[in-house]
Formats: sequence, C-alpha cells, structure tokens
Amino acid sequence: MTKAPSDRLRQGMAGLLVLLCSLAWASDSQDSSFFLDETGRALQASAERMSLASRARDPGKLKAALRAHQALLIQLFGADSPEAIAFEPILAANGAVQAQASAGEAREPESFPFPPSLESLPAIGPDPRLQGLREPGRPTERPKHAQAQVKTQEQSLRALTTSPEFTGSAPPEILAIQQQSKRLTQAMARTEAARKRNFARPDVHAENLARQAIGRIAAGKLQQAEEELTRTCPALRANARVDLDEIEQPVWIEKPIGADDCFRALALLRARRTLASSPRPDPVAFEAAQQATESDASTALSGSAARRYAAGFGAEELLDELATHVAAMNAAGKALFDKWPWLQSADQTQRALSSPAGISRLFADMEKTGQKQDPHIREIDRLTELLDQRAKGYFELRSPTPLPLAELMPPEGVPNALLRPGQALVLWMAAPDDEKGLVFALSADGKGAWASMTLTGRQTSERVQTLRRQIDPCSFDPAGRTCWEEPLRFDRRAAWELHQSLLGDPRIAAIVQAGGVDTLVIVPSGILTSLPPALLIEAEPTDPADDARPEAWSRTDWLIRSKSIAVLPSVSSLRVLRGQAPAEAVASTGRLYMFADPRFAADQRGDGPCSPLRRSATRSLALPPTTVELRRAALAKLEPLPCTLEEGEQLRKLLGGKLLTGQDARESRLRQPADRELLASATVLAFATHGLLRGDLGLDEPGLALAAPLAGDGDDDGVLTTSEIALMKLRANIVLLSACNTADPGGRGARGISGLARAFFQAGARSVVASHWRVDDVASARLITEMMRGVAAGSGKARAMQAASLKMLASTHDPDLGENASHPVYWAPFTMIGEPD
Repeated sequence: MTKAPSDRLRQGMAGLLVLLCSLAWASDSQDSSFFLDETGRALQASAERMSLASRARDPGKLKAALRAHQALLIQLFGADSPEAIAFEPILAANGAVQAQASAGEAREPESFPFPPSLESLPAIGPDPRLQGLREPGRPTERPKHAQAQVKTQEQSLRALTTSPEFTGSAPPEILAIQQQSKRLTQAMARTEAARKRNFARPDVHAENLARQAIGRIAAGKLQQAEEELTRTCPALRANARVDLDEIEQPVWIEKPIGADDCFRALALLRARRTLASSPRPDPVAFEAAQQATESDASTALSGSAARRYAAGFGAEELLDELATHVAAMNAAGKALFDKWPWLQSADQTQRALSSPAGISRLFADMEKTGQKQDPHIREIDRLTELLDQRAKGYFELRSPTPLPLAELMPPEGVPNALLRPGQALVLWMAAPDDEKGLVFALSADGKGAWASMTLTGRQTSERVQTLRRQIDPCSFDPAGRTCWEEPLRFDRRAAWELHQSLLGDPRIAAIVQAGGVDTLVIVPSGILTSLPPALLIEAEPTDPADDARPEAWSRTDWLIRSKSIAVLPSVSSLRVLRGQAPAEAVASTGRLYMFADPRFAADQRGDGPCSPLRRSATRSLALPPTTVELRRAALAKLEPLPCTLEEGEQLRKLLGGKLLTGQDARESRLRQPADRELLASATVLAFATHGLLRGDLGLDEPGLALAAPLAGDGDDDGVLTTSEIALMKLRANIVLLSACNTADPGGRGARGISGLARAFFQAGARSVVASHWRVDDVASARLITEMMRGVAAGSGKARAMQAASLKMLASTHDPDLGENASHPVYWAPFTMIGEPD
C-alpha cells in the first residue's frame, strides 16, 4: 500500500534533514565510538573527509574525497552492490556542478553536493549485514569480537547530533532545527502504534536484500538468489488496513524495488531453473507471477467484496466513518506536499534546504500537519479495531492471498469451482527491458501449461505502441488537429507477433485452442493492459499492403472470431467474483440508471444530429484549469454527443429504468435521495459521455464529464471523479462506460487496469465495460446496445460483446461508418473487465 504524502514526509524527512545537517556542520572529531566495528568507522571517517572538503569549498579535494569513498564502497560491498551503484549518481551530480562552475555558470553555493535522499547516502551508519571488511577477491568475514546488538542508522545519527562536539560547534539556528526535529519525533511517537497497525511501511532492509538477490541472479548464483527472494519478497508486500493516497515520487529519487519487482524476479528465476523440464506450471512461479501482476483494480474488487461482507455484520457505517477520517488525513498531507512542490526537484530541494531558515519552515509546517493528522490517525486506529471485532475476517478478505495452483487445477474427478466449462484462464506476466515475460494457461478440466514469451519487454512495448498509434492517433497528437488526416491502417504483423508471443507457444495453444474452450479469461499486466486482446491475430499475414485495405481487415483472423474474452484485474479476482451471490437478470424492469448526452454548457443547443463525430469527439482536453470556475468554462467547450441520446433511449426501451439527459445529466443528481436509491438498486449503470484522464483539465485523477452545474451549486464542478465514484454504493451487474479512455492505464501514473474501472469495482460493481481509446460515438452506441441486447436475451456478457464486435466487423458497407467499420478502431475499443458470465 502507498503512503500519504505527509506520512512519508513525516517519517523520512526528520531523519533526512538531521542527516544533511550533521554532514554539513559536524565537527572534525574522529570520535566514532557509537559505531560497532571497523566497517562503520571506515565509512564514518570517509564521510567526514567528504564533509570537510565540501565546507572548504575545494573542488579538487571534494572530487578526491568522493572518489576515495567510491573505492571504499567497492572494497566493502563489491562493485555491483546496491551501495556502490547508488553512489554513482552522487559522483555524476558533483561532476555536473563542477562542470557548470568551470563554464562560468551562476549557481547557488553548495554546502554538500548530494541529492537529499537517505537511499542515495549509503555510507552513513552501519549496515546490519556487514560484520567485517571485504578484501578484494575474498568473502566477507565476521569479526571475532562483533557485538551482538546492532544499532540502527537513526540511532547513530542521534548520537552524532547530540554529541558535545556537535552541540558545541553548531550555529544556534541549527540547534533550533534540532529541537524542532525532536518535537516532531515526539509528536510522531504519540500516534506511532496506530500508524504501525494500519499503514504499510516500506522495508528498506528487505529492499536492499532484494537488490542483492537480483545481483546474484546476474552472477549466476541462482540457488542463493532464490532463497533470498523467497524470504524477502513477502516482506516487501506490506498490506495495510487503510488505503492512502498515491503520490508521484520525485524524479531524482532512485526507483525503489517494490514487491512486484521482487516477485517478478522470483517467477523468472523459477522459470529459468525449471521451465525446460516441467511443462506443468510451477506452483511457486505461478503464485509469484500473481503477486507481480497485482493491480489497483484487483485491490478495489477485493475491497468491494470485503465491504459487502462487513455489511452483513452491520458494520458498514464503520467503513463510512473510517473513510471520512482517512480522507481528512490525506487532505492534510496533500496540502503539505502542495505547499512544498520543490520536493519533486533535486536542484530545488538542495537550494531550499541549503539555509537553516528553509529547513525550519518545513519542519514547522510538518509539525502543523501532524497536529491536524494525529486525531484522525488515532480515530482510524479505534475504528479499525472495532471493525475487526464486529466483522472478523474483513481485513483478510480485503487483502487476498494469491490463488494456489491446486485450487485452479484440482485432482481428476474434482470439479473446478472457479473456472466454468468452456473457460480457460490466461495470465500474462510482462517483463521489462530485455527480459521475456511468462504466460500461464489453465483450463476448467484441470489442464495447465506455462511458457516464456517470445518477445522481450522492450519488443512487446514497441509493438503495442505501434498498434496504439494506428488505432488511437489522437493520443499521440495532443493538439488533435492532424491525428485523423492519414488513411486508416493496421500493422497486422505486429498484432500476429504479439499473439505468437502471448498465446502461440505449442503448450499454451494446446490449452486455449482445445475443443470446448470458447472463452478466455485473461489477466494482463504492464503495457499489455493498454491493448484489447480481441485484436490479436491468429494467422500470419502475408501481404503488408493489406494493412490499409478494408476488405483485408474484414477477413483477418482476429482472436475475437474464435474466442469471447473477459479481462480480470488479477487471478485472485476470480475467487472474489465467484464468491459473490449470483447477479439478478439484467432485463428486470426499472434496473437501468443512465447518463447520456449531457449538456456541457447551459446555453448549449440540444437535439443535434447523430452522425460520426470521430474528429470533434477526440480532441485533447489537456488544459490547465486549476479552479472549479475555470474547469466549468473548459467543460463548456466540449463537443456535444447527440448519438449517446439514441443509445440511451434504446437501452431504456430494452431494459427499463431511468435515463438522465441534457441538463439533468449532472453530478448533483447523484446526491439526491431518490436518485441515490435508484443508483444503489440499478443492475445496469451506464455513462455515455466524454472520459477524462489524469491531467485533462488539470485533474489529478480520471473522471467522467457531466452536464453543466446549476447556478449556485458550488459542490458540482461538472466532473464525476474516481474518488467520488469509489464512495458510491453499487450492486450493478454491469457498468457501461461509453466514454473515451475509461480503461486507459496509460502512462499517466496508473497501474494496470485502473482509473475509472478500479473506482467502480471499489463501489461494488461486478463487471465494467470500458474503452481503451477515444471512441467514435456512433460505433460506441451500436456496440453497447447490441451487446446489451444479447445480455438481455440470456447470453453471457463476454459472449454478447463478442457477437456485437463480430456484427460490426462484418459491416463492410455501413451507412454511417462506411467501409472502415471493419477496422479495430470501431469494433475493438471496449473490453469486458470482470465477471464474464
């Protein structure tokens, strides 16, 4: 789980700034008695030499001290160690500073040329793993008289900054900062127990061990690496009882090794050791691959199931109260982070922290933030304890464990409780850069296989990006002026090569192409979440010229021709969905609740013609308004979507229920008691409008554009955001998002199948139909209504989507879309996410 901004800052910044102060102003004393062995003393002496050189403003001495320190790290830890590697950017940063100075560029005086990151300063403090010096070519030895108790880095820093040498020589303003730090630490201690119980914490020691294990893999020490990863990865998968806001890490902080990185390394290592000799999936690799592909959407789906469980014990009001306090705590943290935006830049951070006054102001703001947050943290602790007592098992449901292989591959004669007849589960564990990911395929009859992808992570990404550019050119042309000027084409070879890598291995093909398998339940990860599996091509194309020919598109062997497809956020989501009560029939009268054709401006004309609006509907919305008033003005410029009115009327006629259009399709309607009741009881919830990504209109989260607010309604900004959706209470069997980019994972900070789909899962939906790119509103209306016609007739959701796609694919002379109707841009934008039946 991710920490709130203030939680990260309050836990790390105090020690960080004390560290910076101690480096810049520590005395020349060689007294290092608080270190435990010669390793610590050598590191401290080297750090003091660097500090002296920095204070002397002597570039030559500083460069020599830095080089000597690098040599010491290599001697102690090895050239490929995390410590030595982490020091390289420090050398590079100092070199850049000196180069600028040599060129005569103006710059701020430097007190110490280090990026302000604890991870970037591995030299300070003893490392519990080290008990002696490493000589070149000789393994580390434990000293004979090593002390049993190892002091932590924080204890060492505290000893340094409270020593007589420090307090006797430090300027008054530095001592004032020290007192501020002490007060801040004492304030944190008041809520430390509550924070430990409820908020996940990064395990720095486990992260270092994971780096070390990954280094052993490169060195060919596979057995030792596997043992270390098996112990370390679970420590990095720290589950919390409370979800906190996610923030973007500063660009200058080294990318941490997370649980997904660790488990991916373990899965690939198991494949390297056992895949060739074991066609049956390896249980350890399968569970590790699940942990490596865990997504925000799967967490949300598990959370919604846990909420329904808590409601059965009458504990739902505790969850609502808990959410209120979490939101208040997050808001206070966000306010602090927004006030100090320079934390995102290494240069600005160094300048801001170069003066005691800057440090003091930050500490004061952190202390005020803590005073605002602490009451909420203590109340969160009380509520979580009460929730655990009233609905025992809630937190276990909320953080599900991976599905064991045996649960999906039961012994012969034992029915499969998770996969229905005709279904096969496929897990794609993508890998980065030059590594090749893994594919797992399991069928309902207990058969299974696994294989390596034939494309590397880089090659996979290149092909996906190629197809995305051809299907969704406007995403790569923010101005939206030229994105549709080129004739449509589709790189069929790239789609076929992806199919071969993901489903073409003979062992995998034997599972997914077996007789009787007509539905694939696919769990993608990484870049693969941004491309609908339906447009993969099963047969090798022969003529590249056919890539631009509509008649070739209509006869291409798309995967959707042979399989209906549903996408899951995670393998464990299958257990969550199968454990829910059966959904009601969606044809029930009065079960539709839909927003369509919203009037984005109060004076916008209605009753416009319904015709293809591909060009106007796909203009970029990446405008920078930062206030509600500016956002409303920007929303008023959105193109109307009259075809969505036709879509809504057809769905209401088919399903019955409520349709809100024009000025009624506004956010404030969702707060009215009558509409909230209808919303909570709707079996089908639909939004036919513009989808907004993070960054559009200055939003820091995805959302749906709704009608212009009424005059005087200050709570309505015209956008239904993911955080607002997540607070809804739904039991919808299907959520239809006839909007652009609603499934986009897209490189804007989201992980996996997230965004709006994740929010609706969190609110309680069983499945979400979402788009991967900017859709044509005529094509969207046809796909959605045709799909729901099939669902209402009793077809499964995935099969109904397949039939709707194939019908459009066969429309070579469509009166509105013309011969291009067989291009994937029209028939393949939507994906069924969640329950396929």
